[in-house]
Amino acid sequence: MKAWKKVWTALGAFFEKHWWKFVPLFLLAVIAFPFILSDPQPSKTASNSEDANSEADNPPSKVVFNPESYLDTPLHEDLQRPWDFGKDLIRGVNLGGWLVLEPFISPGLFDPTIADEWVLSTKLRKEGKLSTISNHYATFITRDDFVQIKEAGLNWVRIPIPYWALGDIWDVEEEPYLVGESWEYFLRAVGWARELGLRICLDLHSVPGSANGWNHGGRTGSINFLHGQMGVVNAQRTLNYIRALVEWASRDGNKEVVPMVELVNEIFKNIVGDEEVRHFYTEAYRLVRQITGVGGGPVVAMHDGFRSGQKQWKRFLEGNDRIALDSHSYLTFGKAPVNDSLDIQASRACEKYGVAYNDSMRDFGFSFCGEWSLAVNDCGMYLNGVTQGARYEGSYAYGNEESYDPIGSCKEWNEYWNWSPERRQGLKQVAQAFMSSTRNFFFWTWKIGPKKDSEHPPNPFWSYSLGLEYDYVPTFTTPQSIEETNHFCDSKFPGSTRSYWDGVMRIGDGTVDPKQLNQYGQWPPAALAGLRTDHLPTLVKGGKPLILRPLRDVQDDGEWYERKAGCEASYKGIWAGVMEEVDGDWCRKNL
Repeated sequence: MKAWKKVWTALGAFFEKHWWKFVPLFLLAVIAFPFILSDPQPSKTASNSEDANSEADNPPSKVVFNPESYLDTPLHEDLQRPWDFGKDLIRGVNLGGWLVLEPFISPGLFDPTIADEWVLSTKLRKEGKLSTISNHYATFITRDDFVQIKEAGLNWVRIPIPYWALGDIWDVEEEPYLVGESWEYFLRAVGWARELGLRICLDLHSVPGSANGWNHGGRTGSINFLHGQMGVVNAQRTLNYIRALVEWASRDGNKEVVPMVELVNEIFKNIVGDEEVRHFYTEAYRLVRQITGVGGGPVVAMHDGFRSGQKQWKRFLEGNDRIALDSHSYLTFGKAPVNDSLDIQASRACEKYGVAYNDSMRDFGFSFCGEWSLAVNDCGMYLNGVTQGARYEGSYAYGNEESYDPIGSCKEWNEYWNWSPERRQGLKQVAQAFMSSTRNFFFWTWKIGPKKDSEHPPNPFWSYSLGLEYDYVPTFTTPQSIEETNHFCDSKFPGSTRSYWDGVMRIGDGTVDPKQLNQYGQWPPAALAGLRTDHLPTLVKGGKPLILRPLRDVQDDGEWYERKAGCEASYKGIWAGVMEEVDGDWCRKNL
């Protein structure tokens, strides 16, 4: 003890004599302390690093974020009144390619051997480099993007998310994705929207088994949602995800920012079947309004399924409470390419969509365009898939679709930095035609990431942010610009559209037409594409509710689905595309 006392006495004497030498160290510690504690923020320049190889070689650390902190962001005054779907106009953009990866939107992450996110995730998981996807989430869309969207006069964003964002997968071999992390980034986006006054349409873009077989549907290939041997199981899983999203979107703090939830993106009804889709939508609507009650919770959006477009949904579920109809309107895809002038392309959009959306507002209720672009042809990197060319150049050949003779070179359309003022103005008028005729819209998409070894992002028809930079899309920043675009079709092409429907969203009392309930109320339907559903694997009710952060509880009404005990080995092959019934007891077979 005496020795220690001597040491302390000596140290005290030294500090008393030389204390001034320690002042700089003390000040440095004071300055550095807040930075040590703060969360790392993604830099804006990092968004230009999309090369999958370089990212994977130097995987970044995960951005630290408290998923509950978004609720601390003050609610912007624009969000403090309910949205009037009958009078207010949606002027929105999609944040495509952010939380659901697509080759043509983030080409730096893909190559001709990586067709979709399933292949990419499988590859990165084997290499221990899934942090490549984390880095994409952190850098591709940031608060700066939300600021620019707001400054352009846009008022909504549609955010596609995949089912694996919700953290509930069964088998990492079949579902190799980065699970759960994208939901945290979605919550960050909600915080930015709260701050800046933007509303969100939350779109379940990818579902188990894929609703369309395209690269943004989960996995390229066969359709296994409402189709094939695992069609019922995949649809039942999807109902769990929809319920979880609606539970979250109905809570205070969320409902002001997310007034609309889209059930499933782009069910390809040509293959899945009209009856099957109507049964699914009827069951999803029942479960949603069972949670929210009539007049509560978000508007429920359903996609038209493409075949026959909006007309087929006239009076569907009449008496419903706030169902919206989403249609995706493109001038290209699935038809012979054309080389018409941009003026003709603009008139075509006015004539085709002005009538269609107006009639749908009258015959169905609130109808909007969830996706459109400036693509007057199909030129673009990876637009038709990582191994396909373009119909415009005669280099596209897929499935049963006929091949086309080339009608031009894509080079002049892809090199937007060389576009003339006349071409930019022509494309701006094509944009105004879409906006004027559809009335409520989301452009696909906000931005395109860079490709490898190039200073120019590709695919200019599909990037609203690039259109702002190069002045080929309109803004909504002045009363004059808003008025000019809203009435573009009427003023530019008189007589091309009918008088705009000016009523309010059809709001029934929640009592759906009994005839339709009798026709579509059975769940699951008796058959999927001719396969008897009582001869297919199914889930059972009574499962544990799926609770999304930051919720602590949800309604447990006994209707959540789970795998039947003892049958786990029979729930394989969610992407397999098996089109046959199970012979005998499906639970006893390793499918």
